[in-house]
Amino acid sequence: MATARVMTYCSYSLFYLHLSITLNQRPYASKVPGIPQITHFNLQTLEYKFQFTNYPQGTHPFSSVSVSPEVEVYIPNYHYKQLHLDIRVSDGDWRYVRSRQTLYWRVKDWTTEGIEHSLRIRIVDNNDKQQGMGNWTVDVWNNWGPKVGMVVIVIFISIFLGIFVGENCNDWIMSKWGRQGPVLLM
Repeated sequence: MATARVMTYCSYSLFYLHLSITLNQRPYASKVPGIPQITHFNLQTLEYKFQFTNYPQGTHPFSSVSVSPEVEVYIPNYHYKQLHLDIRVSDGDWRYVRSRQTLYWRVKDWTTEGIEHSLRIRIVDNNDKQQGMGNWTVDVWNNWGPKVGMVVIVIFISIFLGIFVGENCNDWIMSKWGRQGPVLLM
């Protein structure tokens, strides 16, 4: 009984650990030179939207800075490592450093009160790629290679068992049951 409780506890713990890792691995804005308005992450489509407005006049903490401060957005490799991203910003320029899992976005007007800035990150569908055909063989192999490999292995094992074991299997069953004819297993 004690082992059943330990096994149940361990399986629940692993489930909740996986769940917490999955839920905590989402994009988020870690540094924002304004007031966040909207942040939304869709786990099914992996689309992330973020919107913020500039600080009101006189309350801007970066008023003495001549260079526009950057927005830093964490983009976790847990979801996005092997995917092509479509990153759209309302204004300014951005750079994505995949090794740091960070998008750096510098907006144009960060001093005028009430200006709204928005960001959208989506997964690029293979049909939407701007690169044309690109290296489609690598994409096909990465997506379908493991599945095709498993099918080939199952077919090979089925053929092997049918050719080499099939006849011997019938003889073995007959020798164990000690009679000829069909064997009814109930």
